[in-house]
Amino acid sequence: AELAQMLEAAAEALNPEACAGRMLVLTSEPGLGKSRLIEELLTNLRTGHTSALVVRDSCASYEQAVPHATITRVLRQILRLSIWDDRNTQAIAAQQQLSEFLPQSQQFGPLLAPILGLPIPETPLTQALTPEQRHDRLHDLISALILAVAHVRTLVLVIDDFHWIDASSRDIVQRLAAEMVDYPLLLCLSSRDFSEADEFWIAVEYSRRIALAELNTNQSAALLESLLDGHVPSQLQPLLDRTHGSPFLLEEIIRYLHQSGALQRDEHGAWVCTRAIDHSTTPVEVQQLMMARLDQLPEAARSTLLNATVLGQRFELRVLAEIVVEREALLEHIAVLVHTGMLTPSHDGVDSTYAFRHALVRDVVYNSMSYAQRRRIHAQVAATIEDLYADELDTQRVILANHYAAAELWVQSLPHFVQAAQQAQTRYANSEALTLYEQAAAIAMLLDEPNRALTAATYEGMGDVLALTGNPSGARNTYGRLLDLLRSESSLEQLILRARIQRKIGSTFEHQANTREAFTWLTRAVSEIAAAGSTHAAELEHTRILSDIGFVHFREAHLEQAQHYLDQALTRIKPLQVYDEQARILNRLGGVAWQRADVAMAQAYVEQGLAASEQSGNLVDQINMLNNLGLIVETQGLLDDALRSYLRAIDLNEGIGNPRMAAILRNNAGVTLYNSGKYQQAHDYFIQSLELATAVRDPYNQARALLNLGRVLTRLERWQSAERHLLQSQFLIAQLNLPPEQLECLVALAELALQQGKIADALDWWEQARPLATDTESEEFGRFKRLEAQIALARGDRQQAIDLLTANVDFFVGLQHVPEAQWSRRLLAALADSDQQPA
Repeated sequence: AELAQMLEAAAEALNPEACAGRMLVLTSEPGLGKSRLIEELLTNLRTGHTSALVVRDSCASYEQAVPHATITRVLRQILRLSIWDDRNTQAIAAQQQLSEFLPQSQQFGPLLAPILGLPIPETPLTQALTPEQRHDRLHDLISALILAVAHVRTLVLVIDDFHWIDASSRDIVQRLAAEMVDYPLLLCLSSRDFSEADEFWIAVEYSRRIALAELNTNQSAALLESLLDGHVPSQLQPLLDRTHGSPFLLEEIIRYLHQSGALQRDEHGAWVCTRAIDHSTTPVEVQQLMMARLDQLPEAARSTLLNATVLGQRFELRVLAEIVVEREALLEHIAVLVHTGMLTPSHDGVDSTYAFRHALVRDVVYNSMSYAQRRRIHAQVAATIEDLYADELDTQRVILANHYAAAELWVQSLPHFVQAAQQAQTRYANSEALTLYEQAAAIAMLLDEPNRALTAATYEGMGDVLALTGNPSGARNTYGRLLDLLRSESSLEQLILRARIQRKIGSTFEHQANTREAFTWLTRAVSEIAAAGSTHAAELEHTRILSDIGFVHFREAHLEQAQHYLDQALTRIKPLQVYDEQARILNRLGGVAWQRADVAMAQAYVEQGLAASEQSGNLVDQINMLNNLGLIVETQGLLDDALRSYLRAIDLNEGIGNPRMAAILRNNAGVTLYNSGKYQQAHDYFIQSLELATAVRDPYNQARALLNLGRVLTRLERWQSAERHLLQSQFLIAQLNLPPEQLECLVALAELALQQGKIADALDWWEQARPLATDTESEEFGRFKRLEAQIALARGDRQQAIDLLTANVDFFVGLQHVPEAQWSRRLLAALADSDQQPA
C-alpha cells in the first residue's frame, strides 16, 4: 500500500506535461523499512521513467554543524562534478553547468565556491554583498538551479535521514518544497521523526506523509517470502513473531543464517535449514545480531570494517586506504563487505565512496571497539584528512575538529572548531555557527594550558551570533564571560578588545531600547579605549564607540548631544579612510538633521555618505543612501531628482538581486510618479512592488504596495479595482497591527467613496479613522485633516473646506513636505476655479 502511494505521487510529479511537483515524507523508527521502500520506488522509476535524473543523498549526525553539507553533495551530483578531476577543472565544469541552466544568474557563480571548495574567482558584485546577502543570494541560486534542472530533465531528489540535516540545507529543501509545484520534481525525504520546527511539509498541500509502522504478521510473512523467492522453510516461521515487525531485523537474520550456513539451497534450489533455528542459535536483538555477523567476517575484512566505522556513515575509499594495514588488499575487503551486506556503494554519485547499508550497522560495530582503539583511529583519520585535503582544509574543518575531539586531542581540535564556526558565521549560517562556537567553548575548558586568543575569539563570535539572532541576554552573558577572561589583561590588544566587547554589550541594550544601560556600557568603553593609545585599530574602535553613543542620544531625541558625538566620530574616521564606517556615521548625521527639520543639511550628509559608500565599493550602502536621498529630495518637491535616485538604486539592486529592497525601491519610485501626476507609470511600479513583496512573503511591503495601488487606481477612476486593493491592504495592516498605516488606508477608502459620490460611505470610513488620528505632527494626520476638508466640501460647506485646506497647506509646509502641500494647494485651486466659473 505504501509503495502504491509513492508510485502514484511519482507519476503525478514526473509527468512533464502536468508539471506538478510532489513531496513524499517517510517517517518511522529505525529499522522499519524506509530505505527498502525508497529502493523499491527507485527501481520502479528507473524502469518507467528512464529519462529522469535521480539524485540521492543521506544526512549524517556528525555533519549537522556543517553548513550546506547535504545540499553540497546534491549540487555535486547535479553539476556532475568528480572528485577525481582537479579543482580548476571542476570549477570550470560548475560554471559551464550554471551557464547552461541559469545563464541569468552567472554573476552569482562565485557564491558556490566556498561550499563546493572550488576556485571560482569573486567578482566586484559578489564582493560587494554583505554576509546576509551572500547567504540569501546563494540560497536563491541553489534553489533556482535545482528547479531549472527539473524543468529541463525530470528530477527525483531523495534525502535519507533528514532528521540529521544541517540547518542551511534544511532551509533550501524547505524553499524547494514551497516552490516546486510547477516543476516535474519528486522530492522524497525519510526521517526517524520530525521535530515541530521541521514539519514544514504539513503546509505543503502536494505533500504526502507515509508513517511506517511495524509490519503485521502477514506483512512480515510476505517480506520473508520475497527474501527467499517464495519458498520459506517452516522452521523460519517463528521469526515472524521474534523480529517484532522489523523489516531490517528480519533481513539481517536471513543474511546471518545464510552466511553462517544455517540456511542453504538444496539440489533443487529450494531453501532449507541445516540446523535448528531457536533462541540458542539465532540472535534476534540488533546488537547481538550485528556482533554475530561481524564475527562471521574474515579477520582482514573485519578490521577494515572497524576502521571504516570511525570515518562515519559514508566514507571515501582514499581516506580509508591511508589507515588500514593491508592497503593493497583493500578493494578485496570492500568487495567482501559489500557482498555480505555490511556496506553499499554510496548513492551520492561519487566514485569510490561507500556507505554503511544501515546506520544501525555502523553504530553497533563502532560501539564494539574499545575507547582506546577508537581514539587511536580517530587520530589517524584526522592526520590523513589534513594531508589529503591540505589545499582545501576549509571544506573539512568540522570533520577534522570532531575527529581530533574524539581522539581527545583538544589542542588540535580547538582551532578547527573556531575556524569552522567563523566560516559558518561569515556565510550567515548562524545556527551551525552557534553550535560550533558552543563546541569550541566546551573544548577550550579541557585544555591543560588555556589558549586565550582562541577562547576570546570563541566567546566574541558566539556573542555576535546570539546578538544577531535575537538573543540579547544570551549575547551579554557570553560577552560577560569574555570580559571575565580579560580582566587581568593589560596589553594594547586586550584593551581594544575589552572596549569593543563593552560597546557590543551597549549595543544589545540599545536594540532593546534600554538606553540607560546602553549609555553605561558605552561610557565604560570610552574610558577603556582612551587608555589604548592612537593606533589605527584603537582609533577605529574609538570612532565606533562615539558613533554608537551619538546614535543612542538620537534614539532618545537628544539631538544636540547626538550631533556632538557623531561630529567627533566623523572627525576621527576621516583620516583612517575606513569608508564604510564613514558612510554609516554620515547616514546617522543625516537622520539627526532630518529630525531637526534641516532638510538641506540632511541631504548634504546623505550625499556625502553616498560618496563614502562609493569609495568603499559597498553596493548595499549605496542603495540605502540613494533610497534615503530620494526620500529627502522628494519632500522638497524635487520629484525628478528623487526619481533619478530611485532608478539608480533599482539598477544597482538588480545586480545584487535583493527582492525585498527591489519591492521598496519600486514602491518609492511609484509614489514619486504618483505625486508627479504620472498615474499609469506609478501603477506599473506599484504592481512590480506588489509582485516582489508577495514573492518574498513580506506582508508589510505587500500592504504598502496594495495601499498605493488603491490610491492610483482611484485617480485612474477604476473604482472596483481600487476598492479591492485597499480592502486587501486594510486586512494585512490589521493583521500587522500598524495604527499609522491603518489610518492611511481608511483615509484612502474614504477618498475613494467621495470620488464616487458616496458621501455616507466616506463618513463611515472617516468615523473609523478618527480614533487613530492621534499623532498631530505626522503626515498621516495631515492627510486625515485634508479628508475632513473634502468631506466638508461634499456636504456643501465650501468655506469650511477652504479654511481646512488652507490650514492643511500650512501644516505640510511646516513638515517641509512639498508634495503633500501641493496636493492641498491643488484642491484649493480647484475650488477657486469653480468660484470663477459663470453661473
